Amino acid sequence: MTLSSPLKMALLSDADTFAGTERHILHLADGLRSLGAEPIIVCPKPGLLAEKAEAALLRVIPLQKKGELDFVAVRTLKKMWETEQLDLLHVHNGRTALLSAMGLPASKRGRLVMTQHFITPAHVSRTGLKAFISQNTHHWMHRRISHTIAISEAVRNAILERGEAHPTQITMVPNGVPEPDAKSLTSPAEVRRTLGLSPDSPLVVCIARLAIEKDVASLISAMAKVREQFPDVVALVAGEGDQKEALEAQIASLNLQGTVRLLGFRTDVMSLVNAADLFTLPSPAEPFGLAVIEAMALSKPVVATRAGGPLEIVQEGETGLLVSPHSPDELAQALISLLRDPARMREMAEKGYCRYRLLYTVEVMTKKTLVAYQSLLCLEKDGKLSR
Repeated sequence: MTLSSPLKMALLSDADTFAGTERHILHLADGLRSLGAEPIIVCPKPGLLAEKAEAALLRVIPLQKKGELDFVAVRTLKKMWETEQLDLLHVHNGRTALLSAMGLPASKRGRLVMTQHFITPAHVSRTGLKAFISQNTHHWMHRRISHTIAISEAVRNAILERGEAHPTQITMVPNGVPEPDAKSLTSPAEVRRTLGLSPDSPLVVCIARLAIEKDVASLISAMAKVREQFPDVVALVAGEGDQKEALEAQIASLNLQGTVRLLGFRTDVMSLVNAADLFTLPSPAEPFGLAVIEAMALSKPVVATRAGGPLEIVQEGETGLLVSPHSPDELAQALISLLRDPARMREMAEKGYCRYRLLYTVEVMTKKTLVAYQSLLCLEKDGKLSR
């Protein structure tokens, strides 16, 4: 799929960090460019997203973050509509959606697309006067949004339940990740050697923030039972978070210091997953589960929870196993059953990779996003925009 006339869009982020949403924006912009579109990234500069975008030869327009209600940013966005002749503006969180809605031109040319990355956005949990103000603000904002992209059916259903968009104004587009470049990864043998692990030790890897909503505590409890069957098993958890001390205390109380290792923030998470026998994500309400498809892209079987995004991604018994949320016993049994059956793990790994190639590549994500854009812009069948 390529465009017969260039489509021009801006992808907006106000984040100072480079996390999953920013990776998504970068991959999407690169994919859109490959299909003949003209994407611009609007983000804080200096910043990691701006740095990586410019390194990829993508155009960047600086937009600094200055408080929740930033009228300087609104004026910048208004001017951008006037000078850039955009077909649409694509935002990725509530704050940027509000600023963009305020900056939309009065003409019909201003079209705002929002990707919702969360099942339950932060504003939903507000109470009292803040909830009243937030609900009315979001109601006004969502009336200004032309189309919403949901990253999973779980997210789409939550949007509909909150009444934020009509079903015809929502497109479900799963996240996609690039196929890993094996040459850029540290070899499994070297990863194990560096971490002081035996080449033959069963290795479970989890990539997750150390936050309550990720429920790493259930994995730690499960590993106590797994170790009874596999004394030399090791679970590596890569990620930072405010639950670190509590989780370390849990590890110590279960005498799992040599079994469960909290590695903190790592820049080599793909190499860690590549060195694993299997991947697990115990989160009870993951809106998508980017780490799950990254593991599948590396041909790793997955054990995740029967909820949210992983419920849609993982084919039960085919590409991995699903367990009930907050259930260490089920999680332990799933891990044990796979570690006992290497042939089954290999079969799941192969099927998981095929599923990744079919549904969760950057190319698939980009094409589906482009179809959503085209539908919004009322493109003719030959691909030309009806203006």
